[in-house]
Amino acid sequence: MIYHTLPDRRSDIGDYVEKVRAIVNEVRQGGDNALIKLTERLDGVKLSTVKATKEEIDEASAKLPHRIATDIDVIFKHLYDFHSQTKPPNQGISQSNLVIDLVWEPIRRVGIYVPKGRNSYPSTLLMTGVPAIVAGVDELYVASAPSVSGLDPAVAYISKKMGVREIYRLGGPQAIAAMAFGTESVAKVDKIVGPGGLFVQAAKLLVSQWVGIDGIEGPTELVIVADESADSRLVAHDLLAQAEHGPNTVLVLLSTSEAVLKEVERAIQSSGSPRMAIT
Repeated sequence: MIYHTLPDRRSDIGDYVEKVRAIVNEVRQGGDNALIKLTERLDGVKLSTVKATKEEIDEASAKLPHRIATDIDVIFKHLYDFHSQTKPPNQGISQSNLVIDLVWEPIRRVGIYVPKGRNSYPSTLLMTGVPAIVAGVDELYVASAPSVSGLDPAVAYISKKMGVREIYRLGGPQAIAAMAFGTESVAKVDKIVGPGGLFVQAAKLLVSQWVGIDGIEGPTELVIVADESADSRLVAHDLLAQAEHGPNTVLVLLSTSEAVLKEVERAIQSSGSPRMAIT
């Protein structure tokens, strides 16, 4: 029943690889000049430089409402505490004349891709950056698509809080290629993390020969099974939290209780979320 009801979710990343390969090669050969041209062509934003200045970051960060900044501080602490407690310890054994040590060494440079399509996703920066800090990564770099309104205040605030070295006004495959190979303004990193659409995933696949990646991620899918004891408000929150990823997101709620289904629907409608249509 579900198979016939849900849309076909199959997509072949191979369909995007050749298109993205041209962009990756253009960045690899053309550096900053290629990045500026690609950003104007693909994002409709004309840049003079790809790297945000300290003044721009400070100005954007100052625009973040105090309430949101406070919420970010709380989330940061929760994530930091969690990853600090789950960080694997160094281990070793000694038997006779044999000593074996298992030592965890942090990566030196990590590039974080923060997607910015229909929405901004500063949560990506927290979820990827905080564990990197706990691990002891020396240098963090951030790339996020530019806009005519400037840097995203939340991204700027979190970047300052985490001690990010540089923010690049870059999105899409060109951002991935720039961090993988480096340019005149963009640092070459050891690993690239962060989600994105199929074009971004294709770029990560292509550059994975030269730089580490966190993985190839697909479009968001979520199925919740809720019985009559479920809290409809929490179920609605879980659905809406995933709906933010965009119109290609598939969200399904299964329940044996018609009352629960109706309560969740009412909770979604009353939330006023701009993404509720996706559910």
